[in-house]
Amino acid sequence: MLASYPIGLFNYKLTNPTIRLWYGFLTGIILQYLMYQEQCIHIIAATFATYLFIHFLGRRASAFWVLGGTVVHLSALHIYRMIVDWGGWNLDVTTIYMMSICKFSALAFSYEDGDKSDEVLKSSYFRSK
Repeated sequence: MLASYPIGLFNYKLTNPTIRLWYGFLTGIILQYLMYQEQCIHIIAATFATYLFIHFLGRRASAFWVLGGTVVHLSALHIYRMIVDWGGWNLDVTTIYMMSICKFSALAFSYEDGDKSDEVLKSSYFRSK
Protein backbone atom coordinates (compact mmCIF):
# COMPACT_ATOMS: atom_id res chain seq x y z
CA MET A 1 0.00 0.00 0.00
CA LEU A 2 2.84 2.37 0.76
CA ALA A 3 4.33 1.70 -2.67
CA SER A 4 1.18 3.07 -4.31
CA TYR A 5 2.01 6.65 -3.25
CA PRO A 6 5.34 6.97 -5.10
CA ILE A 7 3.88 5.05 -8.04
CA GLY A 8 0.94 7.44 -8.16
CA LEU A 9 3.18 10.48 -7.80
CA PHE A 10 5.31 9.32 -10.71
CA ASN A 11 2.12 8.69 -12.73
CA TYR A 12 1.00 12.25 -11.96
CA LYS A 13 4.25 13.62 -13.38
CA LEU A 14 3.91 11.77 -16.69
CA THR A 15 2.50 13.96 -19.44
CA ASN A 16 2.56 11.71 -22.51
CA PRO A 17 -0.82 9.89 -22.65
CA THR A 18 0.60 6.76 -24.27
CA ILE A 19 3.40 6.39 -21.76
CA ARG A 20 0.98 7.12 -18.93
CA LEU A 21 -1.41 4.43 -20.19
CA TRP A 22 1.33 1.81 -20.44
CA TYR A 23 2.78 2.81 -17.09
CA GLY A 24 -0.60 2.41 -15.39
CA PHE A 25 -1.23 -0.88 -17.14
CA LEU A 26 2.13 -2.39 -16.22
CA THR A 27 2.16 -1.20 -12.62
CA GLY A 28 -1.41 -2.46 -12.19
CA ILE A 29 -0.54 -5.91 -13.52
CA ILE A 30 2.62 -6.09 -11.40
CA LEU A 31 0.82 -5.04 -8.21
CA GLN A 32 -2.01 -7.49 -8.87
CA TYR A 33 0.47 -10.29 -9.41
CA LEU A 34 2.36 -9.41 -6.22
CA MET A 35 -0.87 -9.54 -4.22
CA TYR A 36 -2.76 -12.42 -5.83
CA GLN A 37 -0.06 -14.42 -7.68
CA GLU A 38 -1.65 -16.72 -10.26
CA GLN A 39 -5.19 -15.76 -9.24
CA CYS A 40 -4.90 -12.45 -11.09
CA ILE A 41 -5.71 -14.42 -14.25
CA HIS A 42 -9.37 -14.30 -13.14
CA ILE A 43 -9.45 -10.50 -13.41
CA ILE A 44 -7.71 -10.59 -16.79
CA ALA A 45 -10.13 -13.26 -18.04
CA ALA A 46 -13.15 -11.30 -16.82
CA THR A 47 -11.87 -8.16 -18.51
CA PHE A 48 -11.38 -10.06 -21.76
CA ALA A 49 -14.80 -11.73 -21.45
CA THR A 50 -16.46 -8.35 -20.88
CA TYR A 51 -14.81 -7.02 -24.02
CA LEU A 52 -15.94 -10.08 -26.02
CA PHE A 53 -19.53 -9.81 -24.77
CA ILE A 54 -19.69 -6.14 -25.69
CA HIS A 55 -18.01 -6.66 -29.04
CA PHE A 56 -19.99 -9.64 -30.26
CA LEU A 57 -23.38 -9.20 -28.57
CA GLY A 58 -23.64 -5.47 -29.21
CA ARG A 59 -25.54 -2.80 -27.34
CA ARG A 60 -28.84 -4.59 -26.98
CA ALA A 61 -27.81 -7.82 -25.25
CA SER A 62 -24.36 -7.43 -23.73
CA ALA A 63 -25.18 -5.70 -20.43
CA PHE A 64 -27.07 -8.52 -18.74
CA TRP A 65 -24.69 -11.13 -20.12
CA VAL A 66 -21.72 -9.26 -18.68
CA LEU A 67 -23.44 -8.88 -15.32
CA GLY A 68 -24.61 -12.49 -15.26
CA GLY A 69 -21.32 -13.94 -16.42
CA THR A 70 -19.22 -12.02 -13.90
CA VAL A 71 -21.59 -12.78 -11.02
CA VAL A 72 -21.55 -16.50 -11.86
CA HIS A 73 -17.76 -16.41 -12.08
CA LEU A 74 -17.51 -14.61 -8.73
CA SER A 75 -19.94 -17.08 -7.16
CA ALA A 76 -17.81 -19.98 -8.37
CA LEU A 77 -14.73 -18.34 -6.84
CA HIS A 78 -16.54 -17.82 -3.53
CA ILE A 79 -17.79 -21.41 -3.43
CA TYR A 80 -14.30 -22.68 -4.21
CA ARG A 81 -12.93 -20.51 -1.41
CA MET A 82 -15.52 -21.88 1.02
CA ILE A 83 -14.55 -25.45 0.14
CA VAL A 84 -10.78 -24.94 0.25
CA ASP A 85 -10.28 -22.34 3.00
CA TRP A 86 -13.42 -22.07 5.12
CA GLY A 87 -13.04 -19.32 7.70
CA GLY A 88 -9.49 -18.56 6.67
CA TRP A 89 -7.87 -15.14 6.72
CA ASN A 90 -5.99 -15.46 3.44
CA LEU A 91 -6.43 -12.74 0.85
CA ASP A 92 -7.65 -13.91 -2.52
CA VAL A 93 -8.71 -12.35 -5.80
CA THR A 94 -12.40 -12.10 -4.86
CA THR A 95 -11.67 -8.97 -2.83
CA ILE A 96 -10.86 -6.95 -5.93
CA TYR A 97 -13.14 -8.95 -8.21
CA MET A 98 -16.24 -7.81 -6.32
CA MET A 99 -15.39 -4.19 -7.15
CA SER A 100 -14.46 -5.11 -10.71
CA ILE A 101 -17.94 -6.52 -11.28
CA CYS A 102 -19.34 -3.05 -10.60
CA LYS A 103 -16.96 -1.57 -13.17
CA PHE A 104 -17.61 -4.22 -15.81
CA SER A 105 -21.38 -4.05 -15.49
CA ALA A 106 -21.37 -0.22 -15.38
CA LEU A 107 -19.37 -0.19 -18.61
CA ALA A 108 -21.75 -2.63 -20.30
CA PHE A 109 -24.92 -0.85 -19.13
CA SER A 110 -23.51 2.54 -20.12
CA TYR A 111 -22.67 1.13 -23.54
CA GLU A 112 -26.24 -0.14 -23.84
CA ASP A 113 -27.71 3.20 -22.75
CA GLY A 114 -25.64 5.04 -25.35
CA ASP A 115 -27.97 3.71 -28.03
CA LYS A 116 -31.19 4.88 -26.36
CA SER A 117 -32.93 8.18 -26.87
CA ASP A 118 -33.23 10.78 -24.13
CA GLU A 119 -36.96 10.13 -23.75
CA VAL A 120 -36.38 6.46 -23.01
CA LEU A 121 -33.66 7.20 -20.48
CA LYS A 122 -35.59 9.83 -18.55
CA SER A 123 -37.59 8.55 -15.63
CA SER A 124 -40.50 10.20 -13.86
CA TYR A 125 -38.05 11.80 -11.41
CA PHE A 126 -36.35 13.84 -14.11
CA ARG A 127 -39.32 14.93 -16.22
CA SER A 128 -39.99 18.62 -16.17
CA LYS A 129 -43.30 19.64 -14.69
